Amino acid sequence: MNDLSPPAAATDMLEQVYQVIQQRKAASDPQSSYVAKLFHKGDDAILKKVGEEATELVLAIKGRADRGEVAHEAADLIFHMLVGLAIMDIEPKEVMSVLEDRFGKTGLTRNQAPAVELEPSRRQFERREHAKTIHMVFTTGLTLGGITKDISLDGMQMTVDHKEKVKLLGEKGFFELSVQNKATHNANNLLVGLEIPTTLDNNPLMATGGQSIRTYRFEFEVVRVTEDGIGLRIIGDKGMFSFALANEVFNDIM
Repeated sequence: MNDLSPPAAATDMLEQVYQVIQQRKAASDPQSSYVAKLFHKGDDAILKKVGEEATELVLAIKGRADRGEVAHEAADLIFHMLVGLAIMDIEPKEVMSVLEDRFGKTGLTRNQAPAVELEPSRRQFERREHAKTIHMVFTTGLTLGGITKDISLDGMQMTVDHKEKVKLLGEKGFFELSVQNKATHNANNLLVGLEIPTTLDNNPLMATGGQSIRTYRFEFEVVRVTEDGIGLRIIGDKGMFSFALANEVFNDIM
């Protein structure tokens, strides 16, 4: 282990919190603790909460909130991240091991000449290939159709046929998608519609023939330009994009 390893106290604290989460995860009474209630609600509720906490931290930093508030939001995110890891029984030490492996391979290390800093690998396991046509409406008034190439919690890579793609870098806009609410049966064998909760005012629910279709609107910013397309980062959705991914909503684009 090199001298740049994370302090033992910090690692021990993460391990202690994680072990408590694991204990409460197994609780039979969902009202016994906040963690037990989250696990009773299911993986989707936990993943949605991780997305919400990440967004709150981003907003706190972007808004230059006071140090205490930023630290509070960061602690919330780390805690819910540990809850998320507990879904798959991945211990914090496994994450720390990955971080340790990166020392000396990217950036600057102690007693080492400057090196070319490599961007940490993207979360490939979260990325999925995709191929759906989406119509993007930019704030400039431009309307552009594109085909999704891949999609992840980071956003979307789109293949677009546009001569001046480089001019789109930094531009913002929105796209909409409509999905039919999935249905299930309750204890009385009655058909029940399963909707994705949302806090957005511009996501109307449309009922059609006993079933319902919900239209979701996601705002984006163009953050990458490639030879054949552009990369979108989803902004201002309060965790709904990650929740949509977790619920396979994008597989049901109409």
